[in-house]
Amino acid sequence: PRLISDADRMTILRRCWKDFAPSLKLDDVIKEVDKAKASVSEYVFEDLQFERIFKAYEDALAADHAMDFNDILLRATRGMLDGTVKPLPVRWLSVDEAQDMDAVQMEWILAHGRAGVEITLVGDDDQSLYSFRMALGYDGLREISMALNSVDLTLPVNYRCAPNILAPAAKLIGHNTNRATKNIKAHKSEPGIVRVLRMADRLDEATSVTKGILGIEPGSMLDCDSDALSKVEIRPKGEWAVLARTNALLDEIEIVLKSAGLEVKRTGSKSIWEHGIGAVFAGVLRSVATSSWMGMANAMTFC
Repeated sequence: PRLISDADRMTILRRCWKDFAPSLKLDDVIKEVDKAKASVSEYVFEDLQFERIFKAYEDALAADHAMDFNDILLRATRGMLDGTVKPLPVRWLSVDEAQDMDAVQMEWILAHGRAGVEITLVGDDDQSLYSFRMALGYDGLREISMALNSVDLTLPVNYRCAPNILAPAAKLIGHNTNRATKNIKAHKSEPGIVRVLRMADRLDEATSVTKGILGIEPGSMLDCDSDALSKVEIRPKGEWAVLARTNALLDEIEIVLKSAGLEVKRTGSKSIWEHGIGAVFAGVLRSVATSSWMGMANAMTFC
């Protein structure tokens, strides 16, 4: 089967959603489909409308002899469980960021463990951020540990943060009772700097970030100058990282940084060919080249 892109996947889902249950929220549809794809056994839908959308989505993939990214692991795992697919012929298997595995990924790992492969899971249950895509977090780590009778080894030293940043963070996360017990210690001895700034809007926030990188102190004469960014000739020392909850929140910050003459490198953002009209156009070209129907159908829905 041909592996479809994430853009094709979203377009097909949107088409099935419009055809069968446009009254539902698209985000809820995507969440239900992801749940179904993260289940080794056949997923039972509580709402018949979600089931119809999922069946239409699967039929659309089958008609074009295609599969999505989730199908790769799902089919391999189901194959290992029924004996049609053999586990990897390896002696050792190391799994990084194991706190983010879902049920299918966990079963894939367990299948190798049952076949005699020595498994090492590397993960931090405190950094489990993907519950929205069915990551198991601490429960998954604990289940594999019990199933394979493993030895737990805690690495308590934090090499990233200063003590005055790590201590309150550890105190806050300590309120989560569903986590592994650990005594986190900071390797660094020099204190870090923590500032909380309240901004009027996103543009004000982006301007404040840019001034901070340029070394303009809050409350200084230059800070009070509305044209400060165009006057500053000082360039920042070293490299800076700006983190945000979503990629979209970085758009305004990128604009202000570039307007100040600073070089910006974005990570995690998509190419023009991976979403919107670019993805639809690429799909049409693929349909013409391969005589498939999917790209044309997606284009008709988009229009």
